[in-house]
Amino acid sequence: MKWHGFMFRKSTLPKIQITCPHCDHVQLEPEFVISTICRKCNSGISVQEGHSVKRPQKVTMSHPTPTPPATEWDIRAPKPPSFWKRFFQSAELNHLNHRKQVFSSSKNNIDPVNRITIHCPHCHKSQNVRPTRGSAHCLHCGHYLLLQDYQIDADWQNRIQTCGNVHITKNAHVHGNHISCHDLLCEGRFQASAYCTGEVRFRNSAKIVGTLQCRELEIEESHMIESPSAIHTHSALIMGRLHGSIIATGGVTIEKNAAVIGNITAANILIKPGAKHQGSIHIEKSTTR
Repeated sequence: MKWHGFMFRKSTLPKIQITCPHCDHVQLEPEFVISTICRKCNSGISVQEGHSVKRPQKVTMSHPTPTPPATEWDIRAPKPPSFWKRFFQSAELNHLNHRKQVFSSSKNNIDPVNRITIHCPHCHKSQNVRPTRGSAHCLHCGHYLLLQDYQIDADWQNRIQTCGNVHITKNAHVHGNHISCHDLLCEGRFQASAYCTGEVRFRNSAKIVGTLQCRELEIEESHMIESPSAIHTHSALIMGRLHGSIIATGGVTIEKNAAVIGNITAANILIKPGAKHQGSIHIEKSTTR
């Protein structure tokens, strides 16, 4: 098309037919065309003397790159690692060896550091901790555990929850609250409830307000213990008087001149001559507590 004033007219230049050598498509091109592009396959077409000709393809010859001869820099020993790399590798190796040693010692129950065994009052499972620590976390349930020991010398009405031991002296009076500890030694007046993972020893008369659970129970001579609810323990040694029932997973021993007024449930019961018992006796199979 050519521009003639305000009108378009078709070009009057002569045209020739060009056949694509790739797809045989025929199209019209100007007479003096040298090269064009196929409108069907978009391939390049060279035109010589009015006829289409395939464009020659470039052939690239690849020659292998010769390997340079080895120099003294190539055949020397590899560069040693830097100081910081060797330092961090040594620190990581020492850390892994320490973890392996701790794991193997705990697995074989061999602890290089002196430790004590505590019992969690929440999940009733045991673990080993260092005695110098003031607190710990239970490895099984995650509860916070206090390892502090208590010695009570005066009037006491607060709650105690620890994995340590509690000592109630002769001038002390504990009443109205719960005590959770490992070993409980009561030499003063006691009017409360208790949960102990170890031994409970009464060297004075006491009244249990609530429940009493322990591993071992010992009531010394000439003292009386009153408990409206049953006392749960593993073993019990009664040398004084007990007004209440006992449920033991192990054995119960009632010494001479001792008395128990209440029911006894245990795996084995020993009542020595001169001892008194008023109540029923139930023998049950021993269970592990």
